[in-house]
This record gives sequence, C-alpha cells and structure tokens, in this order.
Amino acid sequence: MMAAKGKDLSAARKNAVYYVNSFVTIAIMVAGFVVPPISPLTQSGMETVFIFLGVVYGMSTVGIIWPSLLGMVLLGFTGYLDTVAADGTVTASTTVAKVFLNGFGNDTYLFVFFLLVFAAILNESGLSKTIAYRLVAMKSAHGRPWMLSLLILVAAYLIGMLISCTPGILIPWAIVYTICDVVGYTKKDAWPKVMVVGIVLAACLGNAALPFKPLSLQMMASLSTTTGITIDYASFTVFALVMSFLILVGYWLLCKFLFRVDVSPLKAASVDFGTVEFTARQKQLCAFLVALFVFLFIPSFLPDGTASAFFTRLGSTAVVVVILVVMAFMRKKDGAEYASISNAIKTGVPWETLILLAFVMVISTALTVTGNGVKEGLSLVLDPILGSAGGFMFTVILIVVAAVGTQVLGNLIYGLMLMPIVCVYGAATGADLSLLTVALCVVLNAALFLPSASPLAGLLHGNSEWVSAKDIYKYSAPTVLMTIVVAIAVCATLGTLMF
Repeated sequence: MMAAKGKDLSAARKNAVYYVNSFVTIAIMVAGFVVPPISPLTQSGMETVFIFLGVVYGMSTVGIIWPSLLGMVLLGFTGYLDTVAADGTVTASTTVAKVFLNGFGNDTYLFVFFLLVFAAILNESGLSKTIAYRLVAMKSAHGRPWMLSLLILVAAYLIGMLISCTPGILIPWAIVYTICDVVGYTKKDAWPKVMVVGIVLAACLGNAALPFKPLSLQMMASLSTTTGITIDYASFTVFALVMSFLILVGYWLLCKFLFRVDVSPLKAASVDFGTVEFTARQKQLCAFLVALFVFLFIPSFLPDGTASAFFTRLGSTAVVVVILVVMAFMRKKDGAEYASISNAIKTGVPWETLILLAFVMVISTALTVTGNGVKEGLSLVLDPILGSAGGFMFTVILIVVAAVGTQVLGNLIYGLMLMPIVCVYGAATGADLSLLTVALCVVLNAALFLPSASPLAGLLHGNSEWVSAKDIYKYSAPTVLMTIVVAIAVCATLGTLMF
C-alpha cells in the first residue's frame, strides 16, 4: 500500500514538473508578443526570438513535438513572410498555412522523409546485421584483439552511415555480448564497457559522414537560406568522412594507449560467427543503394550542359522517390510486394525528428530575415567576445563550443542555436562558412556525455547493465578533447585545401 502511494506521489511530482515547464515554455513563446521590442530588434524580431527561445526550452524539458508545432503556429503571426511594397504596404501577409507549407513542404524536409523510408526498407531486410557480421568475421581479426575491436567499431560506423544509427548500435552491441560470453569477459570488465560506448560514438560519427542525414541537411539548409551558400555533396562527404573516421580511430587509440584495456582474453579464445552471406534480396538492395549514391553525387561532377540541367531540374528528392517507386513496383516470385512503402513509413520514420526538422526549416528563415534586427542584435552580443577573432580562430572557437555544448543539449537543438551565429557573425570574421558548417555537422554528432545530448546518448545511458554513468563520463570526457583536436587539425589541413 505504501509503495503504491509512493509511486503515485512520484508520478504526481513528475506531472507537476512537466506542467510547470510547459507553462514556462508557452510563457516564453508568447512573451515577445507582449514585451516591447528591445533595440535593435523590431516587433517581428522580438516575437521570433522569444518563440525560438521558448521552443528550445520546451525541447529540453518537456519534449519535441508540441513545442515545435506550437512554435510554427505562433510564427504565423510574426509577419516574417510578409511581402512589402516599396511604399511599405503589406501586399501579402504571413499566415500559419504559409509557415506549415514552408516547413512540411520544404524540399529538404521531403528529402529526409523519403531517405528515412528508404533506410527503413534496407534495415528490414537484415542488411545491417549481415554487414556487421561479415566485417567482424574477417580473417584479419583472428587472434588480433585490437583489429577485432576496430572492425566492430567500423561495422557500427558503416551501418550508421549507410542505413541508420539504431541498428548500427544494437547489432554491434549484440556482437560484443556474444564475444564476452565466449571469452569470459564479465559486465564489470573494461573491454565491453569501452566497446559499448565506442559503438554509439561510431554509429553517430557514421551518421555525420554523409550529407543526407537530418542534422547535416538542417545545417546546410540554414546556411543556404541565410547566406545563399550551398555545399555540394561530394565536398561534404570527402571532408566529413575523413574527419569522422579519424575521430573514430582516435577513440580506438585512446582505448589502446590511454585507457589501457586488457584484451588478453581475446587472444586466447576464438569466436566463430559462422558463415554469413548476403541474401539475393540484400544484394539487390545494395544495388539500389549504389544507384542512390551515384545519382545523388553525379551532379557534383557534371559540366554545365544538358545532363547537368536535367539533374538540377530533377533534384535530390525526386532521385530517392524514383528509386522507391521502382522498389514498390517490383514483385517477388510469390507475388508479394518487393518493398512495402507503407510499412516502412509506419515502422521506420522517426516523426519527432521530422517535426523538429520542419520547425528548423521555418525558424532559420525567420531568425535571419532582413529587417527584423536579429542579425544586428547578435553582432552587439558577440562583438565584445569575438570582435578580434580572425576567421580560423572563429572556427576553432565554434568547434570547441559545439563539442562541449552538444554533450548537454540535443545536437539537433544545439545546431539550430549555433547556425544563426555561424551565418550572421562568421562571415564578418572571414571564416569559411562551408568548412565550418561541415565541421560542426561532424562535431555535433559526437555527443555522449549526458542522456540529454541526443536520443542515442539516452540509449547509451539506458544500457546500465553493461555501462554505468560513471563509466560513460570516464571514457567520453577524453573523447571530447580528442574530438576537438582532430576536428581543428583536419580543418587546418584538409579544410584549407578543399574549401
């Protein structure tokens, strides 16, 4: 009876905290409509800034979905999309419908949506598991514990890059558990702990290696909307791939030389994963994956002409849609669907992420529209801090701020907060905004320290059976420092050559 009462009180406290935070969230959002504007903000700028701050607070305390949707509704009353004639007359007003059209009808949003559907079909086929087991079963790993450890991390990286982070974490975790059972590692030993943490890091870094992921597309869309600068997919991929993989190798080296993990049990025992082969369907899906990459990357290499104009007119979203149409059109020998688009949408689309992305699409425009005073306000705040910083020093400062801050705030939210600073202030310092944006996309994905850092960090902290919060802090703190060093080094070397 007492236990039941205690449980009720605990639930009541949680509800009370939730409603208090919800009230604060709404109060911050509407404050801009009642508080007089503070110079240099206009009334529209004041309203937009407070909506932004309210949504960020709500995402950090009560959830993503309803604060994002409410923020989009309120943006419809700020006038940021007003069309104004030369005499100052408003000829077309901002409406809530326009805001939702610019969010959910945005090409970047649709691109991410269809890519997630495609990834869900790949994952449903068991392709993630086959990739992981084929890598770990390689002969080069036999009797070589650190090579085996690296291949497990690479498996997580590749699955996170090509398919999705969640299978990129869960499947390698299962491999580690199997190895521990065979060789005699316990849940208190260091090797499974560093691998559990490293697998999450590897999957997140793989997620950063391609420009087709929600965070990367969010950052690039914000840069393009605000400054008109576009980053071609090939440049993004080469730079992000090098930086993210070097950070992964850096973590592996930390495990070997700093954490000094005992791997002697792995030398003495042999782990047999059997023969794992790609099925016919998995091979076909790999062909679809290759086709996707070819058609998404080929416009970056085409000279101006008919072919280039065709792909420009087609667009990235249509490339994914056409591939999905082909997959939906096909039938198996028994007459069943080759790929169920509807099932993929039901099971494989993270709607929280998509709703947040829709909000990002509209708030990035609202914050940086000319004439609302937000750019001028940012300059007033940042001038005393960054006034003397040159372009590269600004890049270094932003990398440090991103690497540390993302350990606390969700990386999507934190990226949303940083991009106005990058777009508005970065150009004034002479920083290369393309280079900085890609670097931030990678660094923001290396978020493990607190559960609030990202949903995947929450998954890591929830795996308390194998790794404690103390273990995560122990291994992730040096990793943050290593990430900063690698990111700055890659920006100073490869970055200067590519951008």
